[in-house]
Amino acid sequence: MRLRLFVKYNLAWLLLSATVLAAPNYSRGVSHSLALSIGGGEANNLFYKSDISPKAGGAGNIMFAYELQKQRFIFGLGAQLQYQYTQDQSKSFIDEFDRVDKTGESVSYGYVYNHLSTKAHDLRITLPVYIGYADPSGFYALLGAKLSYSLMARGQTQADMYTQGVYAWSIEPLRSIGLNDLSSLGYYPEAQYTNKSSYTEKLWAAASLELGSFIPLSEDNKNKKVRMRVGVYADYAIRIGNMGTLVVVDYSKINTNPQTQSQADLQQNLVINHILNSDRIGSICHNLEVGIRLTWLLNVNMDRTPCHCVRN
Repeated sequence: MRLRLFVKYNLAWLLLSATVLAAPNYSRGVSHSLALSIGGGEANNLFYKSDISPKAGGAGNIMFAYELQKQRFIFGLGAQLQYQYTQDQSKSFIDEFDRVDKTGESVSYGYVYNHLSTKAHDLRITLPVYIGYADPSGFYALLGAKLSYSLMARGQTQADMYTQGVYAWSIEPLRSIGLNDLSSLGYYPEAQYTNKSSYTEKLWAAASLELGSFIPLSEDNKNKKVRMRVGVYADYAIRIGNMGTLVVVDYSKINTNPQTQSQADLQQNLVINHILNSDRIGSICHNLEVGIRLTWLLNVNMDRTPCHCVRN
């Protein structure tokens, strides 16, 4: 339902743009243009009050827009296809269960996770609207807002994990490390566990800022039908709604009994959910994208030719 409404708003927006473009321009000093923009840079999720921290990511986008300029004032609206690659990493943590080991003794059986991280790919359709200022020297500044919907969100989550046992009589947990192999007791050495799956993304509302300069073109472009500009941009987005409350590790498909559990069972059936959909995400998860954008502007003014006819 939400996607259907989003598409309807998108089509209505583009129809409005087409209607404006189809109307002849009789106003003086107003320039109407079609814009094609290509941009790219770095993207990171931003976490607050969370055990998760971002790592370096990447981004790319392409935008089609309608833009008008009257004197120094700029107004534009369009549609953008936006791609982000993000990486996030969680602090080490332990999940523990009260169990009975293979000798019949009570033990706190633990799963210790190190370097739990997620690599995510998110493809979005975005509706931007912006206003701006263009100085005669060539400098320009654009300030805008965006609403975007995720078309595809897939990721890979992986972690290094080993099992251990904590006994009342033991100072240190029992685990398999180096030549001390306790796999026969259910304590398996550290190994990497990986899960690939789709994850749930939310609507984004973003504020955007772009600063740059128009690029002088060759003398052949005397009619100024085509203009170019290059600038640096920053998009700060908030997610509308809760990302998720899943446990980061799902043990429902494995046997957590150290008497019968095997490492093969862990490798095959342990499910590590996407960090962004887990209860480790914290209260707020925003997004920041910064990069460089190149824009081509095609002037589509349809001015009337002045009439010089002689009237009787």
